[in-house]
Amino acid sequence: MKPIGRVLVLLCVALAVLLSPAGAAASSSGSEDGSAKAHLVGTHGYRITIDAFSEDLIVTARKGSASVSYVLFNSGLKGERIHARLPGVGRIFLKFHEHRLPHGQSVKGCRKSETVRKGVFVGTVKIEGERGYTSAVSHHVRGEIAQEGHGRCDRRPTARASDAGSRLLSASTSSGNGRLIFNALDFPWTKSGSKLVFGATFVRARGRLFITTSRSALAKHPTDLEIAAPPRSASVTPPAPFTGSATFQQEAADQFGWTGDLAVELPGVGEVSLAGPKFETAVCVGHKCRGDKEEVEADSIAVEILG
Repeated sequence: MKPIGRVLVLLCVALAVLLSPAGAAASSSGSEDGSAKAHLVGTHGYRITIDAFSEDLIVTARKGSASVSYVLFNSGLKGERIHARLPGVGRIFLKFHEHRLPHGQSVKGCRKSETVRKGVFVGTVKIEGERGYTSAVSHHVRGEIAQEGHGRCDRRPTARASDAGSRLLSASTSSGNGRLIFNALDFPWTKSGSKLVFGATFVRARGRLFITTSRSALAKHPTDLEIAAPPRSASVTPPAPFTGSATFQQEAADQFGWTGDLAVELPGVGEVSLAGPKFETAVCVGHKCRGDKEEVEADSIAVEILG
């Protein structure tokens, strides 16, 4: 598997862990890092968020379970300005004007505070989503600039999942100039239950611009993901927005099949098939993983994060 695919598998699992009440909070030295956030409304029901940091810029368009993120490296917040061109997507040229006196607020889970300045960004924002899934043009965008103070965020202990407490199926393939990934994750959520999440992600690079398009769904029934023990076979039947189903099967000692009509509609991309002979696939029950070699390596690391 290409590194880009392995990164997305881990990101998906890491997100699941962070959503969990037992998720770990990263420690921080609390350096004087500034960040900016702005919001605007796009067409077709999408809401667009601009997050600017000292080195990177993230523009996210979100509508329900659909999300498209554009990450631009080596471009972000410079003083009170955000200047960036997003190849094939748009441009952002904004300067911050403060409307309220700055106020301090504590950072959750940390022994430090941050100063938040609220106001409006003036200039030009123009976003044109691929295939017209959304668009937005604005010259006045409400937002804020936050400056973190010194302090520390303590790392909370992470609850370990038992061998039976986590299940994971991942399938990925090269697609055009990117990587298409499907994940099914069943992970502990509370002491009495778990969550089963399905996600499809298409990730690609356009110069310095990193584009991630995804759809997700929560299972309606525990049988939406079935994995045999030991994990030589598995099947998934995710709810909408996914359609169809897919089956994982160990066909020989080192041969694995991933077949079915599983598909999903991705914003700006169209309908994509999530099963077929070109996919590398693996399943894990607890720490026991089986499947295509490189996919198993990524899944094993993911299970370590879960466990």
